[in-house]
Amino acid sequence: MNCSAGFNSTASGPPARVFRPNRRALSARIVLQYNDREDAWDTDPLLTYQLNPLTIFYIGSTRDYRDLNPAEDGREGWTLTERQYFVKAQYLF
Repeated sequence: MNCSAGFNSTASGPPARVFRPNRRALSARIVLQYNDREDAWDTDPLLTYQLNPLTIFYIGSTRDYRDLNPAEDGREGWTLTERQYFVKAQYLF
């Protein structure tokens, strides 16, 4: 039997890797995407809190921006057109 740091191998099978990922309890991210059919940007911020591996809380929103045309909309420039907020709790039984 050969043993080394991070590996445990036996003659009967391949080595098994022992690995514990470094995870953070609180994380934030922002997703930006452009929709060229509607000439619009979507901005989606998300805040995640992982209490333990089986319990996660999410808080986020979706925001849609559109480039308005003065001939069609009476205004021009990028304007916030839609906004939604959400809260999600995930718990594994």
